[in-house]
Amino acid sequence: MRINKNISLSRSFFIITTTLTFSALFAIILVSTLVVNKIYNEKTSKIRSDYIKDQEKLIKYQVERTVTGVYRWFNNNDHDDLLAQKEILGHISFIRFPNRGNEPGILFVRSYKGIVLASVSTPGLIGKDVSDMTDPDGINTHELFMNIVSESKGGFADYSWFNPASGKIEKKRSYILGIPELEWYIGGGFWLDDINSVIDDEIREFKRIFNNNIWYFVLYLIILLLLILYVTYRYKRRVKNNFIRFNDFFRKSTKKYTTIDVDNLSYSEFVELADSANLMISEREKIEMKLISAMEKAKESDNLKSAFLANISHEIRTPMNGILGFAGLLKDSELSSDESSKYLEIIEESGNRMLNIINDLIDISKLETGEMSLSLSGVDINKVLKTLYHFFEPEAEAKGIKLEYITGLESNNCIIECDNDKIYAILTNLIKNAIKFTSEGKITFGYKLTGKYLDFFVRDTGVGIPKNKQDLIFERFIQGDHSLSKTYEGAGLGLAITKAYVEMLKGEIRIESEPGKETTFYFTIPYKPPAKKRNENNESSTEMKESFKNNRLKILIVEDDPSSDIYLTVVVEKIQREVLHAKTGTEAIELIEKNPDTDIILMDIKIPEIDGFETTKRIRELNKDIVIIAQTAFATDHDREMALKSGCNDYIAKPFDKTELLNIINKHL
Repeated sequence: MRINKNISLSRSFFIITTTLTFSALFAIILVSTLVVNKIYNEKTSKIRSDYIKDQEKLIKYQVERTVTGVYRWFNNNDHDDLLAQKEILGHISFIRFPNRGNEPGILFVRSYKGIVLASVSTPGLIGKDVSDMTDPDGINTHELFMNIVSESKGGFADYSWFNPASGKIEKKRSYILGIPELEWYIGGGFWLDDINSVIDDEIREFKRIFNNNIWYFVLYLIILLLLILYVTYRYKRRVKNNFIRFNDFFRKSTKKYTTIDVDNLSYSEFVELADSANLMISEREKIEMKLISAMEKAKESDNLKSAFLANISHEIRTPMNGILGFAGLLKDSELSSDESSKYLEIIEESGNRMLNIINDLIDISKLETGEMSLSLSGVDINKVLKTLYHFFEPEAEAKGIKLEYITGLESNNCIIECDNDKIYAILTNLIKNAIKFTSEGKITFGYKLTGKYLDFFVRDTGVGIPKNKQDLIFERFIQGDHSLSKTYEGAGLGLAITKAYVEMLKGEIRIESEPGKETTFYFTIPYKPPAKKRNENNESSTEMKESFKNNRLKILIVEDDPSSDIYLTVVVEKIQREVLHAKTGTEAIELIEKNPDTDIILMDIKIPEIDGFETTKRIRELNKDIVIIAQTAFATDHDREMALKSGCNDYIAKPFDKTELLNIINKHL
């Protein structure tokens, strides 16, 4: 049924094309007639204009050439000599030059007073004063010529004058050029009627040729019409066949991957359409393959998520088991002091382990949401390595591993502009990994300067990583060994965070490793010394100010969690003169109204009735000088920004240790 419609379309196309062809032919004839008339008029006008311009150019050239000759003569002779002037006039009387008319062109000479000095066509006027002579139209030729000479050096003039050849007064155009030194003007002209006769002959010849060409044009137009009709008919047949092929293609492509054979198509447009259709099928096939692959990856990701959740559950439950279990054992009153200290160390270690997992999850969340930013400052790379060495040396020695570091720059060149926390985090993660996966041998870390970059390395003699897993270890929630039987703790986030930090610092990270052999992590960061070196003596000290000893503080703890309230009370015990407690925002505001001499407020953010942000804003309306420190489990940069914006002087994220909080309090005294 659709094939019949296509045939009907092709027939309709033939009819429409034929109609359009005849319409176009009629329009061409109409437009051609108008164009032909325009061309004819323009051409005849141009012939007339060109002939007159040629004649003017000829006359002008002859007059200017004659004047030049006069000047040359008088430069070589005494121009005051009347005999010389007569001789010159005699020479001018014999000058003849080609003319478009029947007679050759001749020159005439008059004085500025209107005396005819030379005139071959009317010798009877020689010596006579013609200053008052006018032509039939009332034009005084002498005044006309003098106006041209006085206004410019030369120019053309139209007037009527006696034509000796015809014996009649006829229109004449002359070129007039003055010679001021002799008070002469010389002229030469041509009869316009003579020129018109020559022009008419040229126009008649053009008209004859033009008419012949018109007939040829009509003949070609008829032939073109017949050719168009023939081509249209042929085109109709081929278009129909191409439509049939495309119809078959679309029928087949609904059930299977198929293509159109472009070699059987007649026109380039259909070939391009076929290429697009074939590309569509090819792309559809690719997309379907990608969808299948995406489904497989989604399934793999789902499995990975499940494994990650199981891993996180394991990683959190394990330290929680240590915390809760040994906290329960501490209730036993028969424990010795050594046993109690040992149990407390285990609880502290388990808490730090769980805190590391939480911190990694927060960092990954910041990286995902784009909240992670750089804080550039002067960083002493050698000091960073030395600090990390002393920090990890006890842990390495406890496993029987030798730890060493190598610096690549002298102390006067090792300060660069970088993010201190990021460089510490990168090296800390890599060294922790090295210690975790190394049971014997040594771990070496350090750097060297290569061109404009610092090349860092962390090398260990641990278990190694297979080639097929070296690209995966930088993915989130992946470890070198992520089976259920693994013997190494961790959530699999450290290397993903490390890679993200390196890239934030405009660097690259890579690994070289073989199972059972040496493993080396390399990363680079730009070597960019700061404009001014940092004064190490300005670093903040962790020691308490003497004011803690001499000036006890009145402190308000705003906290709804009993254990956190107790912990904060114990932390500030040695620096307080009085501690106030509030569990809600409303209580905190009432206490400040009653105790305006309060020095410090430790403000929790998530509290009942009024949250910490709003509570801080209302307290600031009552007291602008009181120090308010936000202490909260909300640990993102956004939370810190919100706290400072609401009016807090500083911010500390839970969990925190005693020294960290006291240092912040000390900073604001």
